[in-house]
Amino acid sequence: MNSKRINLNELTNVLKIENSALICCSSFEERSIVIPSILKEKIYNHVFIFKNVNLQSKKINENALFIKECYNYATVEITRTDDPLLTSNIIKNIISTLIQNNVKNLIIDITTFTHEMLLMLLMNLYKKRTNFNNVQYLYLGAKDYSINENVDEKWLSKGCKKIRNIIGYPGKLIPGIPICLTVLVGYEHERAAIMIEEMDPEYLILGKGKPSDDSLTNPSHKAPMIHFQNILENFISRRVETSSFEFSCSILESTYKKLKDVIESNKKFNQIIIPLNTKISTLAAGIVALENTNIQICYSEPEIYNFDGYSTSDENVTVMDNLFVYPN
Repeated sequence: MNSKRINLNELTNVLKIENSALICCSSFEERSIVIPSILKEKIYNHVFIFKNVNLQSKKINENALFIKECYNYATVEITRTDDPLLTSNIIKNIISTLIQNNVKNLIIDITTFTHEMLLMLLMNLYKKRTNFNNVQYLYLGAKDYSINENVDEKWLSKGCKKIRNIIGYPGKLIPGIPICLTVLVGYEHERAAIMIEEMDPEYLILGKGKPSDDSLTNPSHKAPMIHFQNILENFISRRVETSSFEFSCSILESTYKKLKDVIESNKKFNQIIIPLNTKISTLAAGIVALENTNIQICYSEPEIYNFDGYSTSDENVTVMDNLFVYPN
């Protein structure tokens, strides 16, 4: 696997455009239109735009229309965050269409997919990986999250409708064997706390984003991330069987290796992972679970998102490819 962070103005120079398809997701975040607008001068065999219609935000429709106007030949795929089976079937159909049309290169803007949608897409591409020459995943970082809020008041989502295992990552949970729950935490400490409380594992591992400039997608994330990590650590302090580790929020290879080592060190347990940090670290979790099918990955659907102030866009984008070629 390879990953590198570049400036947005360098993006078109590193992408494999020939015989390719572009896949992206319209969101209430302005970040969802940045990469598609930069790439619009190129011609693709197919363009697919995911749009979650159950989220009550007019910005989702506006941004989907904007992307559609950039690519008048694009297909808008109607999905729902509360219907993962629908989304899974749409993903399967898209990949089948690409294979049938002999499209060999994929460019996927993962910036504003939900963690669940991203992992379902990753799983389906893993199953069909021999049909593609190259798949490039693009992640546009956020300059700031929960804009115009103080550090202790920042929020991305609130509440938790339900907890479910993600389609394609069922794991193999053996009755009578204790559960080890590994949570990759970020800003969304409330969702993490709810899932820990509801799932009540015998052993809990807290994965904390490393608070350093080389680990973060933007230095502005450092103070709020440490604040939310402290909240969660205080929350779990009454639990006896816990441990923690640090991982990179921005370097795929590093996070993959670290998470793999953590799982290997606790293989006497049934393993469940909850990825609640960047989409980069979510990809790392997905790859580890695809490599080791004993691992289950779970997701919590939020009650509400911070529609009005979720994020502002950074100038740097991380480009990742060869995800299924594992580093030593």
